[in-house]
Amino acid sequence: MDGKSDSYKEKAMERKNVSFFDKYYMFILGVFFFSLILLLIGFLSDGANLNESQDLKIKDFNEKWFFSYDDTETVIKDILPQKQHVHRGDYYQITNIVPADIDDQTVLVIHTTRQSGNIYIDGEKIFELKNNSKDIFRSYPVNKTYYVPLKKEYANKKIMIEIQSYSIVYSGRINEMYYGKLQDCIETNYMKQAILSILYFFIICVGVVLAIIYLLIRKKKKLHIEIMLLGVIIILFGMWIANEYNLFQNYIKKDTYVNILTILSKFLLPHCYSAYLLLRLKISVVRRIIKGWIIGIGISQVLICIFVLFDINNLIFWMEMYTIGVLLIFICSLILIIVEICLENEYSIIGMYLALHVLLLTILIEIFSFYQNITSYRNFGIFIGVGMICCSCIMGVVSTNKIIHVVEESNQIREELLKKRIDLMMGQIRPHFIYNTLNSIQALIEIDPEKASDLVYNFSKYMRFHVDTIEKEGLISFGEELENIKTYLNIELVRFSKIHVVYDVKVEKFLVPMLSVQPIVENSVKHGVSKKKTGGTIWIRTRETDHAYCIEIEDNGVGFCMSQEGKRQLSDQTMSQSVGMKNITYRLNQMINATVLIKSKVDEGTLVTIGIPKKEIVFDENNYS
Repeated sequence: MDGKSDSYKEKAMERKNVSFFDKYYMFILGVFFFSLILLLIGFLSDGANLNESQDLKIKDFNEKWFFSYDDTETVIKDILPQKQHVHRGDYYQITNIVPADIDDQTVLVIHTTRQSGNIYIDGEKIFELKNNSKDIFRSYPVNKTYYVPLKKEYANKKIMIEIQSYSIVYSGRINEMYYGKLQDCIETNYMKQAILSILYFFIICVGVVLAIIYLLIRKKKKLHIEIMLLGVIIILFGMWIANEYNLFQNYIKKDTYVNILTILSKFLLPHCYSAYLLLRLKISVVRRIIKGWIIGIGISQVLICIFVLFDINNLIFWMEMYTIGVLLIFICSLILIIVEICLENEYSIIGMYLALHVLLLTILIEIFSFYQNITSYRNFGIFIGVGMICCSCIMGVVSTNKIIHVVEESNQIREELLKKRIDLMMGQIRPHFIYNTLNSIQALIEIDPEKASDLVYNFSKYMRFHVDTIEKEGLISFGEELENIKTYLNIELVRFSKIHVVYDVKVEKFLVPMLSVQPIVENSVKHGVSKKKTGGTIWIRTRETDHAYCIEIEDNGVGFCMSQEGKRQLSDQTMSQSVGMKNITYRLNQMINATVLIKSKVDEGTLVTIGIPKKEIVFDENNYS
């Protein structure tokens, strides 16, 4: 007794430990990733403050600038980058003296953020910060790095950079500048953007890998579509930030292509993200919020297209308003979702929202760093990129945990189906059936040897089919099941001569589980027409519709009393008393998503209808063999 008690306690403790892990593992992960984000932010912030002009080949040009706007000139006291107050669409100028140590191989590196303009030396235009996009994007220039060629004769002369931007965010922004030999400047620019470029290249690769994993899944793609959506979300997010900051400027040469990719990713991302949430969420209120979000975003996208086509304001204004609106909706929706989870105690999906919390935190840090000039232009997007990786890792752990539970559940279902199949086979081959058949064979041997021989053949065929159900798994054609039904009826008709069978089979080429229809026919014989003194008729019919295959087993036997609705599913307690009926219903539903309904009236008979949806097999035992 003590041994059993100890064993019970050990199992209870094990279940408690598992339950603790399932409930709190996401909080442990959250603490880990939050700590990781803080470390990365601290590292990157320190790295941003390094004096990168220590390399003697490259020299900074970020001090002693004058800012001119609206007929007023002021000194920029701090080093670049800086943000000045300028109305969008207005021109502003910055001036300085060209360094004395330049020569004919020197270039000045200028970074623009949604800006265009011109560069002058002593009033003479020497370079244009040009927007090379099509007309529709004329007010939506890409972020770009320009290498402005200088000459030795420009030394100690006045340089003026005239800048214009239609952006609310970027108008008045002055990015850092440096100069040196062309090759050295290119290498320096690569090194400055290396972390961000590698980060978003990695993010896009993660999304591509997830999409490929989904494509490689051969079965049950609908059950794993969230993997594909997650991959697409990550790809679109990576494309958005990479093109927003033109990280791949050296690979995508045309500004128009960069703008198109940016707008497409911005437009598609919220829809894919919403679809992913709808797949994961089951709470009705939250689902309604997300559906409203989708409609609102779709309407705003259509309006943007209309405004741009009719030249109402300009594209950059509407895109910034759209981005701000999407961000606000995302934050509000996330808050509502979290409140809903707390109210409904839906802690099973807390992992996904922990990941969204991490992403939201990094978005807020990104916005703060952008507007407060904590980092230079080249580090914009690095915080949200780190957040995206952490978010993807958390969701990956959640999905992996979910897959493990699904596999365990599938194994349990397989074992249960195997047990039910064996129970069904053993239940079908009952001793009294064997005795009655052998007695019939014995009686026929002397009276009608030929008929006795046929009965022996049918009986052996019947036994072989039932024994094969243990060895075989999966589905068979209805034609094979029908052969077994005919074999069984040929045996029973020897004993019940007043029973008639009518076959109206219009279609046989569809799949059913083994021994799924024959027990229903046997039920009609045993509990229907055989109990009627005058005998009766059994009708076996099949037909095909646009969406399903239909099997009907009808008899005009004694019938039985049903509920007031006159219709009841076959798995109800009333019918579970029949041989194997409960098991048959379970197998039909689990393996081919079939519905089984019955109608019956006392002294009139019974009708059993099996509906099998086309191309809707949701379980196949072969998957687990």
